[in-house]
Amino acid sequence: MTNHREERYKVIIDNITKIVEARKQKSEELVVTLEGKKYRIRINKISDNKLLINVDDEVFTITFDEEQELIFVDGYPYRARIIKEPVPIVKRSIRMPFIRRTVDMSSKKVIVSPITGKVLDILVKPGDKVSRGEVIAVIESMKIRNEIASDKDGVIKRLFINVGQVLRKGEKIAEIE
Repeated sequence: MTNHREERYKVIIDNITKIVEARKQKSEELVVTLEGKKYRIRINKISDNKLLINVDDEVFTITFDEEQELIFVDGYPYRARIIKEPVPIVKRSIRMPFIRRTVDMSSKKVIVSPITGKVLDILVKPGDKVSRGEVIAVIESMKIRNEIASDKDGVIKRLFINVGQVLRKGEKIAEIE
């Protein structure tokens, strides 16, 4: 079983409330979901109240003023509160072993599903760099969440799956170059 740290927050910025879900990856990267869209985030701490945040390809400096409930994003102030919410208990995932049976398609490598099941989540998109062992998708089979990991380092060239799709054992998940 894996121990990904999943957290949920209620973020109130200038009286607009958003629910944000965050999941820490093995690569120390956060995958943040906001209004159904996923963002890959890297955080570097500059000081106790200042962070350098990389969101996909954009970089922001975030400064916190907790006394006045202000957050400064690249110097622009926003009245903000962040409230950690309890995360509902979800089924734990089982990490599937690497799928070494990649299919060679004219020197292109394809990761295939080791099981039959329903695609619950896709954690990568075309163009993403992945490391060996990084989870790329979650497939539910027999009420168990199975994390499918990349068997090599590379870049996701193409995805063959969609959330909600039922995959059969041996079907293509992603092409890596």
